[in-house]
Amino acid sequence: MLVSGVVFSVARVTPVEGFLNPVPFQQVIVNEGGAFDESTNTLSIPSEGYYFFHLSAGADAASRINYNIFTSGKQADIFRYSTAHNGTDMTSRDVIWHMSAGAQVRMVNEAEYSLYSDADRQTSWSGIDLTAHLNPDTFQAIFVATDRRFSAPQNPLPLDSVISDADNSWVDDSVWEIRHSGIYFLSVSAGTWMEQPARIQLVSADLGNLGELLRSSTSHNAPDTFSRVVMASLVAGDRLYARLEEGETYSDGVYQTSLSGIDI
Repeated sequence: MLVSGVVFSVARVTPVEGFLNPVPFQQVIVNEGGAFDESTNTLSIPSEGYYFFHLSAGADAASRINYNIFTSGKQADIFRYSTAHNGTDMTSRDVIWHMSAGAQVRMVNEAEYSLYSDADRQTSWSGIDLTAHLNPDTFQAIFVATDRRFSAPQNPLPLDSVISDADNSWVDDSVWEIRHSGIYFLSVSAGTWMEQPARIQLVSADLGNLGELLRSSTSHNAPDTFSRVVMASLVAGDRLYARLEEGETYSDGVYQTSLSGIDI
């Protein structure tokens, strides 16, 4: 299969700590299109379009992480502030951004935090130029979020910060209108408040609950983030939304609680 546009994946293979801007990656696994610069650890966007990014970070026992994707005017993070976990752990999330040609994207590790990684590449960064790979006639992509904290029940969960919306299909600050029948990639992430559970369902008006993001543990002693991915076959005219069934979600100006979706 011919690969066009940007497709990249990079990783660390040793732990690192302290403020790093950008985070230095030791392995370049894929770099089709050559947009990732190994010498500067920066992604240079070659053409305007929608880009999908996946971030993952390892956390050593009782350590905290704050791992950010950053470009001019945009930022999103994953964090684990709780120190209650007694072994190596990891967390991840997905982001979809509309990018301008020439934009520079990098990963940042905030001061006083550490990232765990070994030969299994727990700390990584991957991305793809969606515009170059998906059908422009049926393309739908969203990245919506909130900068507020909510308590259950919220049906739907308000996601009133629209960061990306390829065809203006996010309506009423809470619902994604499905314009074309097809297979959809869906990713939901949430911040959790200390010692609070969180149960978030991804709901289709036609099909019901598509999947659940669940944190029933209350042993975490500070806010954390977590996420999951769902694939679904959806029909034009369906309406998709997130529902907070139990507990609390945390979010602030870097949008820990969010929903991403792509018509693939």
